[in-house]
Amino acid sequence: MPFWSRQPDEAKEHFEEAMRHRIAGKKDFDLKLVLHHLREAIRLNPREVKYHEQLARMYLDAPELAIVHGVNLGADLIKSAELALAQIHSNLTLVPDR
Repeated sequence: MPFWSRQPDEAKEHFEEAMRHRIAGKKDFDLKLVLHHLREAIRLNPREVKYHEQLARMYLDAPELAIVHGVNLGADLIKSAELALAQIHSNLTLVPDR
C-alpha cells in the first residue's frame, strides 16, 4: 500500500483516539493525550477541517480544564488562546467560504 493512501486512515485513528480521551470527568480523560492525537491527525491529514476545529476547541477549554480538573499543560496552557486562534486561522484557509 502506498504511503499516501495509508495516512488518512491513520489520521482518523488518531482523531478517534483523541475523542475517546477528551471528555472531562471520565476515567480515561487525558488532555495531553488528546492534544497529542489531534496534532498527529493533523500532521497526517492537514486538510481535514474537523481535526483543526477540535484542536482549537481543546485549546480554548484548556484553562478551564486546568482549574477544574488540575490539568497542567505547561507552556501550552499559557499560550492556549494563541494556539486556538492559529487552529481557527488554519481552518479558515482550508475552507474559505466559512
